[in-house]
Amino acid sequence: MQIVLRFQGILFLIFSVIPYWFGRIADQSQTTASDSAVHGVFSLDGRTPVYSKFRAGVVGILEVDYPNVALNFADRFPSAINPLWILEMGTLFVSFVTNGNKVSATFTPSGVMNYSITRLDPTNIPSTILEKLSVGYESYSMFDAKEIAVSKNIVYQVILEDHHEYIIVLVNDHEIQESKRIKK
Repeated sequence: MQIVLRFQGILFLIFSVIPYWFGRIADQSQTTASDSAVHGVFSLDGRTPVYSKFRAGVVGILEVDYPNVALNFADRFPSAINPLWILEMGTLFVSFVTNGNKVSATFTPSGVMNYSITRLDPTNIPSTILEKLSVGYESYSMFDAKEIAVSKNIVYQVILEDHHEYIIVLVNDHEIQESKRIKK
């Protein structure tokens, strides 16, 4: 129960304070971490730009100014495509695509990932999570799904729908909790 409540607080912060960062995917060349011989390099010349919302132009180079971030990012997301890095208030925000899914994440300047949010196709949801949803929600279909990873904890936010309502459900390996019901 404590894990789910902690995730709800984090979700509120994420979706109410910084939502516009996460819909953007960089319009860069299609490069991935595996495209480079040097681990952690995400641009063709090994100089991934870091931008700021409030300052024009490039404010840093990921591999030079934040090498631990570059290495941790490459370890966690080796198939990342088109990473767009933005530095704001001491936090590095990144949006990208991996395995066909849009992902957003934040890192500290020292390289620690704060969280990641992955928009999932319903076919990519683990079977254990789908089994939990099959009990009590048989008449609903899946409208949307996200995987939220904070530290080593993963929770899935699934939006179910029927003809009358939407239900937002939070699910992890241990429990399932309805977060909200919304009438159509």
